[in-house]
Amino acid sequence: MDRTDQTATVDASREAFQGYQGSRRDAGRKWGCEILLVMHRFARTTGRRLLPALAADRAIAFERRLRHELGVDRVALAVEAVLGRTVIGGPFEGTVLGNTFATTAASPVLKLLGMYEPVLQPALEIALGRKPGVVANIGCADGYYAVGIARRLPAAIVHAYDLASSARALTSDLAVANRVDQRVVVHGRCRRFPADVALVLCDIEGGESRLLVPGLLRSAVVIVETHDEVVPGVTRDLCERFEATHLVEELRRLPIVTPPVLDWLPEVDRRLALDELRSSEQSWLALFPR
Repeated sequence: MDRTDQTATVDASREAFQGYQGSRRDAGRKWGCEILLVMHRFARTTGRRLLPALAADRAIAFERRLRHELGVDRVALAVEAVLGRTVIGGPFEGTVLGNTFATTAASPVLKLLGMYEPVLQPALEIALGRKPGVVANIGCADGYYAVGIARRLPAAIVHAYDLASSARALTSDLAVANRVDQRVVVHGRCRRFPADVALVLCDIEGGESRLLVPGLLRSAVVIVETHDEVVPGVTRDLCERFEATHLVEELRRLPIVTPPVLDWLPEVDRRLALDELRSSEQSWLALFPR
C-alpha cells in the first residue's frame, strides 16, 4: 500500500471514529454502518495489493484496532469480569471462550451471551438436528461456530477454514480449550469441500460467489452470509443458482433486545456490547436440499 492509500485509510478510520463519538453525544443518530464501510474498504484495498492470506490477517488486525478505539474490548472485559468466559445461552451454551476473546473476537459480548447472529439460530438448530457427520465452516474466524458445533455434535468431524493465520490459531486454541481438537481440523484456504460434507457454514467476504456451487453441495445444508457490498448481486445470484436443488430462505437481521444480565451496564456500553457493527442491509441465506 503506497503512502497515499495509507493516509486515505487512516483519515477514513479517524472520520468514522469521530462520527461514532458524535453519536454518543446525540443518541438519535445511527452509528456503526460507517465503521463497517471502512472495514470493507480497507480489506478490499489491501486484498488487491497483497497476497490474500496476508490481506486477511491485516483486515482482522484493523478491525481489532477499530473495536479498541470504540471501546468494545473495554466493555467486553468488564462483562467477562462479571459473567466469566463460558457461553451462558444460545446454541453453544457451555462453550468456554478463549482467554483473549474480549479483545480478539468480533462481537465478544454477544458470543458470551449466546446471542450472536440470532437470525441464524433457527436454521442452525434444524441443520444440527439432522446430525451431520461432516461439517465445513468456511471463514472460521475465532472458532466460535466450528468449536460450538463440534461440542453439539460429538460424532461429527468439523473442518474449519480461514485464510488468516491469526484466525486459525484462535480456532485451534479454542478447540483445545473445549477438548474437541481431535475433531476440529483447521485448514487455510478452502479449495475443495470434504467428502460427504452435510453442513456448510460460510462467511468469506464475497468469496461465496466463487466457492458455492450446487453440484458439489446437492445433499448439504448451506448457511451463508452474503456480501453484496463486496460482490454486487451475490445474494440474488446464489438464490437463483441453488433454487433447483435447494429450498432457499433469505434471512434478515433481527433486532437484539438487551438481556437483563446487562442491566448494570451504562446505556452507551450496552449499545456497544450488543452492536454487531454491520450494514443494515446484511443478508444470509439458508439453503436446505430438496
